[in-house]
Amino acid sequence: MFIATCALLLAGVLSAPNAESRLAGVVRDAKDQPIAGAWLEARRTEHGALTAKDFEGAPAKSARSDAEGRWALPGLDDGTWIVTAVASTTPRTDDEMQQLARPVSGGAAPEGVALSRLVRQFGTASKGNTERLDIGLPLGCTTATPLHGRITGVFAPDRFAYEVRVTRTGPIHTQAGEGTVAITFDSSYKQAQPAYSVVPDADGRFDFGSLDVSPHDLIEVASFTLDLEDSPGISAQFSGILIGFEHWQDGVEIPILSQRTVTLRAFEPDGTTLLDLGGNEALSFSVWDGAGGSTEWDGDAAEIERPLKLGTYLVQASQGRGASAITAFTLDAVGPAEVALVLKTCPDFTVHLVDQHGAPFASTSLKLGVEASAAFPQPCRIGAFCENGVVELSHVLPGTYQVQIGNGFRKPASIVSLDLKPGDEPIVVNVP
Repeated sequence: MFIATCALLLAGVLSAPNAESRLAGVVRDAKDQPIAGAWLEARRTEHGALTAKDFEGAPAKSARSDAEGRWALPGLDDGTWIVTAVASTTPRTDDEMQQLARPVSGGAAPEGVALSRLVRQFGTASKGNTERLDIGLPLGCTTATPLHGRITGVFAPDRFAYEVRVTRTGPIHTQAGEGTVAITFDSSYKQAQPAYSVVPDADGRFDFGSLDVSPHDLIEVASFTLDLEDSPGISAQFSGILIGFEHWQDGVEIPILSQRTVTLRAFEPDGTTLLDLGGNEALSFSVWDGAGGSTEWDGDAAEIERPLKLGTYLVQASQGRGASAITAFTLDAVGPAEVALVLKTCPDFTVHLVDQHGAPFASTSLKLGVEASAAFPQPCRIGAFCENGVVELSHVLPGTYQVQIGNGFRKPASIVSLDLKPGDEPIVVNVP
């Protein structure tokens, strides 16, 4: 599939009618090994950030992980919950673990203790659901560059709940080539890694303690409104790699912009509302922002509402072999906040990139987007890859697109026009 998303690592939700809402999953250490005996607790909160008041007394729900790291917290009522996971290199009683789960000045856990926090919300729409989470704990980690920072900008914990997450990419090897850099991940490192999460304090500050991070690790901020009646679900507010922050080892500042709720609607080719949502072909909505982040939401209806920060976006709906046009829209404080997406059957395309001598272009990363305009000057946002001069595209309708070739790190990226037309012959594009 052509569409590549970076989805913040949002956990899947499994429907279980007539059952109580619950959280369940596995807790793992920094080597991706299950942790036995970890303490997990859930506490009700009316705040969108960490406060000492929420940790007074015993938690509403608590559990220990089993020998395979599995855990479950059932019976979660409607409302917002702070979930804390704690593990220790030495045996601890439940009372000791409960004390370690409480916030401390500075935010970091003591030596020999690993901690993660996350926020979740349950309401009428999620009754009887089980959300499955793989929680990462940096147990046994040491680091010379601890990751800490602050959320800035429009940080509003009286209206929104926030969670900061880090997903580790694993070891990366670089090898210089002729005008290119080949980046490969260690094949022994699993792609699906648990997320390490913290909840910021009322000033927006956060600390990942002893977690050993690398410059290519992904850091994200997710949020949702505290108003249950108006909550469209959790949404990504920021997504980027640490190397994108100057002097990130000294602390990162993550700016949050104002946001609005956006409505995305999927339609049949004749303009009627999309009706066939059954079977194995799930409807998905994909969104790409101007900072290099992307999010994918699965839809159980032809219309979804999600909060997005103000800015410019590309958005697309897809189902099976059908997809809408890649649509550009600008979300500002007063303009429209609805996007109509008409699904059509998409052919597959094979594109050959050649240099000025007709030779296949080197393997490199690409970004595809709509044609640039004064209102949308940088539209190339959707990731793809050219391997030995060949690019395979699906879920893209015929039309004219712009393609950015290369990432611009070692030399300026090239921008070329790509005209996709149905046919049996491969499409050849000359790259300057």
